[in-house]
Amino acid sequence: MLHVAPERELADLFQRISALTYLSGDLASGRALEQMDITQIQYPEGTFDIIYCSHVLEHVPEDRKAIAEFYRVLKPGGWALIVIPISREQTYEDTAVVDPQERRRVFGHPEHVRHCGWDYIERFQAAGFAVTLEKPSAYLNQAQMRRLGLKEEPLFFCEKK
Repeated sequence: MLHVAPERELADLFQRISALTYLSGDLASGRALEQMDITQIQYPEGTFDIIYCSHVLEHVPEDRKAIAEFYRVLKPGGWALIVIPISREQTYEDTAVVDPQERRRVFGHPEHVRHCGWDYIERFQAAGFAVTLEKPSAYLNQAQMRRLGLKEEPLFFCEKK
């Protein structure tokens, strides 16, 4: 399993699963087991069975490249669970917005590079994924969702067939 930008509580949980070979990666050094740029994952094709990535792609300027890398490093039959904040129908991006204060004004956060829309399904499909939408509340109660930092937002279940 590859856990991107690991949340401490989830990382601890995943690492306790004895049947799971766990790896975490983050662009920032020291925040994960390995420093990793998800637009250039340093593992061969078909390495991972599972990828978990929550609230990361809205920070990545080349998100399509990251999605393609997720597809590349997954084994056939593998899957990725990806959480992104959906705030509109169509994704809005403006690469000219680089100042953190302006990003906060335009995108709602100083490190976001876009407002994500429902058209993200098409971005995942363009990389080759079969996509199913899930809701956290179908699997977790409200207390568990709060503890894990999840809201009632879509979970993109992306399979490599």
